[in-house]
Amino acid sequence: MKKVFVVYEYIPENTAFFSLSVSESELEKLRLCHGYYINNDMPTASEEACDWLSSFLEDKEPISLTDGPFDIEGHDLLIHTGFLM
Repeated sequence: MKKVFVVYEYIPENTAFFSLSVSESELEKLRLCHGYYINNDMPTASEEACDWLSSFLEDKEPISLTDGPFDIEGHDLLIHTGFLM
């Protein structure tokens, strides 16, 4: 399992942060999402991966940053992606 920090933007409304433990196959899908946003132009493989990630995150609890910054040390990868509304 790999540890991944996901910054998921719901543009223009808010941003959610997730700390996830993922398998190698899930990690490969996450890599395809990095830098891409649903409802924007992207390669087909990245579009499929972003759709998968949107569903994957539905039952995950985002990290609350109201108590201050979150230390991402110990994570293997940071993914920045999201959804253009």
